[in-house]
Amino acid sequence: MAKSKLGLNGEQMTKETFDLFMAYAKDAGNWSGTPLVGGNVKTTPADLGRISHLKKSGYITTFGGTGSDKNAKYIDFTEKGKKFAATNGIIIVEFNVHRNYDLPDPTVAESVSVPVAERVQQ
Repeated sequence: MAKSKLGLNGEQMTKETFDLFMAYAKDAGNWSGTPLVGGNVKTTPADLGRISHLKKSGYITTFGGTGSDKNAKYIDFTEKGKKFAATNGIIIVEFNVHRNYDLPDPTVAESVSVPVAERVQQ
């Protein structure tokens, strides 16, 4: 596969990797900003390699689910990935509802500000 300069700041990326990134970016709104790998976007074994490339290039990270969702893997767009999506017309808003946060103990007497997106976990 020939690489072309499809990535942010002229980084090299195959068309297939670009297309996969864009498919997940478009699907992000259906998953509170963190789409499920293999959820709505058909993902082949070759695509798993493309996801690894996107991770190594700093566009995304992945994280696992918890509880009954423990075998799931979700994509988290980095700031670089969100910027790249935005330059291609897609704004990614993340609510992090798939993450398991260790929230502060409410019985501890200290002032802690928890962003609204993190409070959704409760």
